[in-house]
Amino acid sequence: MDGRVTPAEIKYATSIMQLMGLSYSEKKKAIEYFEAGKKRCSEPTKFAYKLVDLIGKGSSLAKLFLQTQCRLAFVKGGLRLREKVYLRNLAETLGFKKAQLDDIFREIGGTIENDFSRDSIPKRDAYKILQLEPEAQGSDVKKAYLRMMSKYHPDKVAHDNLPEESLKNLKKKMVEIRNAYECLCGT
Repeated sequence: MDGRVTPAEIKYATSIMQLMGLSYSEKKKAIEYFEAGKKRCSEPTKFAYKLVDLIGKGSSLAKLFLQTQCRLAFVKGGLRLREKVYLRNLAETLGFKKAQLDDIFREIGGTIENDFSRDSIPKRDAYKILQLEPEAQGSDVKKAYLRMMSKYHPDKVAHDNLPEESLKNLKKKMVEIRNAYECLCGT
C-alpha cells in the first residue's frame, strides 16, 4: 500500500502462497503481481473490480481476500490513515460494510480493537488529544495532527535509544492522535 515492502510482508505473502499450494509457475506469477502492486502507478481498485466479477460481491472468497489484505496491512504493526482508507474502499468494492471491516480488524488485531474505531473517542477528548480548542476547524485540526504526529513519531525519537516500553507507549500515543484526527475529520 505504501510502495515499500518489508521482510515481514514478504514472509507473509510467501506463507499465503504456501497455504494456497501454488505451483512454481503460479508462485512466479503471484510474485510478479506482488511486484507490480508495489509500484506507485499501480491502481489496485481496477483489480478489485475484476476480482469481484470473478468471485462475487460479499462472497466467502471476497471475505477471505479482504481478511488476507487486512492481515498483510497489519504485518507492519498498525494501520496508517491511508491504509485504513484503502481497506475501507476495498471492503466496499468487495461488498462489505464498514462495520464488517471493523469486525475483521478486531479479529486480526485482538487487543488493539479500539485503534480502528473513531467512534470510540468523544469529540471533546479528540480536541484535548490534539491540544485544540473545541471551535478549531479543518485546517487547524490538520496542522495540530501533523504537529503531534511529528512530535510523537517513534522514528523522530528513535535516535534517543529508547527502551522497548517507551517505543510501545509512543506507538499507542500515535494511534490515539490518529484516532482523534479521524474523529474530528470524519475519515
